[in-house]
Amino acid sequence: MREFDLSRPVYSLSDAAEILAVSRSTLGWWLEGGERRGRRYDPVLRAAATGDTSLT
Repeated sequence: MREFDLSRPVYSLSDAAEILAVSRSTLGWWLEGGERRGRRYDPVLRAAATGDTSLT
């Protein structure tokens, strides 16, 4: 059975957004969360924001 290293970055934010057919900004919000109008939104795809835009 082949093992995969899930900690190794494979896709850039732009490449992943294109593959998933979502905007780069949407995927960025899903990965890192953000703040809008004084309200903080947590990341959707990660437990916490990492500041890293590479995807595994």
